[in-house]
Amino acid sequence: MEKTIVFVDGENFRNFTKRIIESEGLSYKDFDYESIDLRGLISDIFKSNRKIKIDEIRYYVAKIHYFSESKSYSNKKIANQRKLKMTLQKQKVKFIVSGNVRRRQISVGGKTQYVFSEKGVDVGLAVDMVVCSIDKLADNIILCSSDSDLQPAVKESRKRGIHITYLGFGLNPNKGLQVTTSETILFRNQEIINAIPKKILKKPLRELSK
Repeated sequence: MEKTIVFVDGENFRNFTKRIIESEGLSYKDFDYESIDLRGLISDIFKSNRKIKIDEIRYYVAKIHYFSESKSYSNKKIANQRKLKMTLQKQKVKFIVSGNVRRRQISVGGKTQYVFSEKGVDVGLAVDMVVCSIDKLADNIILCSSDSDLQPAVKESRKRGIHITYLGFGLNPNKGLQVTTSETILFRNQEIINAIPKKILKKPLRELSK
């Protein structure tokens, strides 16, 4: 029986969902990404396209460190990642920490600001994908990332007879991955929006007392 594993580049996926939501004239801040129905979203698209049964979903993120100079940012990001981890684990999605969030200091208008970026997630995902191919742990791999740096891993996996599906976004699909993979399936904007619930706005105490 064939086995299918989905590899999701978490930050890449989040960034695209933000772009999709905003492209529809909506505010990303109104949506609760940390409560996303990821398994439902991915399973539904393959039921309607190829009727593939998803055996395993892996969601890759970078480790967030606490930086004392940016307490508010650190606390918020750490809390959000914990909430997302709990959400995905309830859906039996493997939450894999690979790489780190790094900080660099820049000067803007004479004031010090910090820029944060993920490093190493794509490398960890690529290594795991090739290992799965070498060890024959999967027959089908679904790659949910639009990072061109993953093309060498895709080529290596295909050399070993693995069917690779590029699961991208209709908003701006990666042409390189479309050419490199075995096939392409694209999310429609509304499918993404439907999978992310809106935040529940808390009413002010004054209004609740009425």
